[in-house]
Amino acid sequence: MENLKAIIVFLLFWSIAIWCVRVVKRKHKKQIMKFSEELPEMELVTDEEERKYIYQSINGSGKFLTILIVFVFLFNLWIMADEMKIIWKQWMNGLELDFWTFSGFGIMDWIIAEYLSTKIERKRICESGVVKKKIVHIKSYEKFDYGWPEGVIDGKERELRIDLSPDAEKPFKRDGDMAMLVWLENGENSLLPRMKPKDESNKK
Repeated sequence: MENLKAIIVFLLFWSIAIWCVRVVKRKHKKQIMKFSEELPEMELVTDEEERKYIYQSINGSGKFLTILIVFVFLFNLWIMADEMKIIWKQWMNGLELDFWTFSGFGIMDWIIAEYLSTKIERKRICESGVVKKKIVHIKSYEKFDYGWPEGVIDGKERELRIDLSPDAEKPFKRDGDMAMLVWLENGENSLLPRMKPKDESNKK
C-alpha cells in the first residue's frame, strides 16, 4: 500500500511539473513573439563570418563549460539508472526516498537538457536559419538590484528594454553606446557589441 501511494505521488508530481513547464514555455514564446513585433526594422544577416560571431557572442559559455555540463547530465542519468535498480530490488521496503532522489536528479537533467537544446537550436539558426540585425543606439542603461541590467533602445512605437550581460555595458560605452541588435527566428533577441565598430552603415 505504501508503495502504491509513493507511485501515485511520484506520477502526480511529474504530471504537474510537465504541465507547468509546458504552460510557462507556451506563455514565454507568446511574449517573445509579441516583443519581436515591436523591434525596429532589421536586415538579414548573410555573411558567414558575422553569423559565427553572433553565435559565439550569444552562446557565451566556452567548450569546457559545455563539456562539464554534458558530464553532469550523463552522471545524473547514471544516478537515476542506479536508483531505478534500487527501486526494483527494494520494492517491498518502501520507495518514497528513492522516488524523490530519482525525481531530484531527473529535474536537474531536465534543466540541463533544456539548456543544451537551446545551445543546439541557436547554433542551427546561426548556421542556416533566419538571423536579422540592426545597428542601434543604447539610450540608457537600466540597473536593478536583482537580475541582469537592461539596455534601452528605440522600438517601432515605444522604447524597448533588452537584457544585457552583467559586463556588457563597458564595450558598448567604448563604442559610443552603439550596439548590434540581433534577432533569431525563434524569437530570441540580444544586444551585442558591434563586430566592426567603425561600420555604421545601419545607423539611423
